[in-house]
Amino acid sequence: MPHLTVASERSEKEIKEQQAAEEIEFALVELTANLMRVVRGAGAPHRIVAQLNACAAAFRAYFDDVGHMPSASLLATLIRMPGADRTLEGDRYEEALVNHSVYRAVLQIVASSLMNQNLHHESALNDLQTHLLMREELQNARRRRAAQETSTPR
Repeated sequence: MPHLTVASERSEKEIKEQQAAEEIEFALVELTANLMRVVRGAGAPHRIVAQLNACAAAFRAYFDDVGHMPSASLLATLIRMPGADRTLEGDRYEEALVNHSVYRAVLQIVASSLMNQNLHHESALNDLQTHLLMREELQNARRRRAAQETSTPR
């Protein structure tokens, strides 16, 4: 039987870097999600130290494999909240975008409250109110269209 090798367009270094980044992503997301839950009164505060250690180990492994720490832009990409589902169409996509803005505003409100940053808190509160009104308008428009479609004879 002939010896087969798998060819990849990516170098071994690039593959190692991606794997190391995925380890950081897993550790950071797990820690962040738990911290958010703890802040709201749930979560597992007893897991925080172990999760911090897992983050430190992932960063150490990244440095060992890649030769430098991950960039700020990579870290931002790894921990960023997923955006609106781009497979949605029309009003559904627009509503998903508004919901995403609501989530971002809520996160800013919580972060600002933790840090006693009143200006950021007030700004995020205004954003939240604006986006909640936008969401309500979209939902009302969808209801009106649905009511018109059911009342229109065919």
